[in-house]
Amino acid sequence: MQVRRHRDAAKAAFAFAIVIAATLFASSRAEAQAQTQLAISGGVGTDQRGVRSNALTVAPSLLVATAIAASLSLGASLTRFGNGASSLGGGAALSGRGAIAGPLALTLDASANASRLAGQSNASASFASADLVPAMQLDAGSLTLFGGVRAATGYASQDVARQPPLPGFPGGTTMQSQTRSAAGPTFGATFVMTSSPDGTLRLGAREDRLRVSGVTIADRALSANIATSGVTLSGSVGRRFASDEQVGFGSAAISIPLRSGVALEAAAGRYASNRLTGTPGGNYFNAGLSLRLGGAPARSSASSSARLRGAPDVAKGYTRLAIDAPDAARVDVAGDFNEWTPAPATRAAGGVWYADLRIAPGQYRYAFRVNGKEWRVPRGATAVNDGYGGKSAWLIVGETGP
Repeated sequence: MQVRRHRDAAKAAFAFAIVIAATLFASSRAEAQAQTQLAISGGVGTDQRGVRSNALTVAPSLLVATAIAASLSLGASLTRFGNGASSLGGGAALSGRGAIAGPLALTLDASANASRLAGQSNASASFASADLVPAMQLDAGSLTLFGGVRAATGYASQDVARQPPLPGFPGGTTMQSQTRSAAGPTFGATFVMTSSPDGTLRLGAREDRLRVSGVTIADRALSANIATSGVTLSGSVGRRFASDEQVGFGSAAISIPLRSGVALEAAAGRYASNRLTGTPGGNYFNAGLSLRLGGAPARSSASSSARLRGAPDVAKGYTRLAIDAPDAARVDVAGDFNEWTPAPATRAAGGVWYADLRIAPGQYRYAFRVNGKEWRVPRGATAVNDGYGGKSAWLIVGETGP
């Protein structure tokens, strides 16, 4: 009966996700913006079997984002452990947001990951997991509330030593596999304490609940993120509450830009066991370089859902940035392209403000300043925390003008 209820909850979550995906992508002509990244790091880690050793990891990734506030990321990783084992993995993640009415929106987050671990003795193990989180989100100024359903599944298959048939004979190995699925509520809040070109401070709280193999598991966590043009710091602390497991977990990370597109990154943390794949908890520390390689858009692109009426056409060689701010008496726009020096925007019909700027080809972050004090990202714009300035709208200007 419990299994059937979990399956019904998972089916409901997937149905809800389909509705959200349709809301996000229907009638969209948004241009895709792509960014590639390569991370190389070394440190100490725990593999999926719970064996701790030194490790070297190479991880390329690709992020594709659109102006409808949807993004798709693809990644791979190759890790070589000091004990001779190696791990090859890959994953994908989808994140999207679609407005319903005013500050209320539907969101969808989905991810899938798979990896294969092999050791010197030719013993191997495979792991896979998938998460789907459809939710509703309410924006109330600096406070954002969210609540939804998490449907998750995990798979694990590994070689296990067999008892020898007779003393002195080899026992060999046998493959054992298992699949577990679960669904449960997830809810929380984020609060932006400060937001400006000089830096952003964001706090968060979240709780996830799942019932796996008859055990109810609640993970509660608090997080903080500080992003400036010079450094990004993030951290979290949490605790798992279950009848058979009471354990704390947490992490801390820092990103320091060295030059355009290159950053020094370090991270450390402790994580709880994965009850869906059966992998134990562990801890890690790694440090290395992250290289942002960028993309190659065909023409100028400004991420904004604001629709202009009564504004002149954009002149050749200029890029138009716009925001819906009917409550504003004055709006300025600033970004990496002008050293964050506010440039005045013009009001159009319906309370939409716009600015046509001559911007050189490249990738930038930008934001609008409303009434001389509050910084905003246009609703529907792609906001990417790329490690160089926190939550700002993402802009790519191509080699040719519109």
